[in-house]
Amino acid sequence: MRCLAQVSIVSTLLCLVSCGSTALDTPVDQPGEATSGEAGRVGGVAVSQGAGGSAVGGSAGGIGGGAGGAVVADGSGSGCVLVGSEGASGSATSADTAGVEQELMVRWNQAARSVVTTYKFSWNAFDQFPHPTYQGGSAEAYGEFAEVLLAFFELGDDFDFLAQNCLLRTPLYYAMANGAHGQEWTFEGLASYFASGVYGNTPQDTRLALAAFSARIQQTP
Repeated sequence: MRCLAQVSIVSTLLCLVSCGSTALDTPVDQPGEATSGEAGRVGGVAVSQGAGGSAVGGSAGGIGGGAGGAVVADGSGSGCVLVGSEGASGSATSADTAGVEQELMVRWNQAARSVVTTYKFSWNAFDQFPHPTYQGGSAEAYGEFAEVLLAFFELGDDFDFLAQNCLLRTPLYYAMANGAHGQEWTFEGLASYFASGVYGNTPQDTRLALAAFSARIQQTP
């Protein structure tokens, strides 16, 4: 009987040692480390890792300097804010969209006023971009528009504003009276076209400067 009791005690001790070792060897999820199929969390905020950096849900970054925009986790690390994009902080509202459109037109008109032109390139309604096609379409109108476009890119932080708000490739158009859209353009396309000198009385130095901006746009996410 004494031998059986000793064997039982030894078995119990071995079991305790074995179970304790197993518990110590079990991995424990650490804060900030991503588990299988999940984004990591830092301070309770989800983090999605992209090719060019991490996008943190709920990051501040409004449109046109305001709050409420969503930073797009596109993997570029650019921090580009898309109007209407949805993120952890919610989706951009129509007020956000109207705000950035209004600021864009204010910036454009400021540049347009700084250039002496025969034709008027004021931008007063977002759906009526003042393309020279709708200013008579003459070579002179195209040449003057190129000067306004360059002034816009060069004025203050206008180029950074375009890049940060994903406006370099936003469609621009001139709405007809019947509501139909005519031609569509982008600032990226305008810079390339007016740098080429295909049409319009545009000075060479203006075309070269626009070519530099066109190359810069190509490097901008």
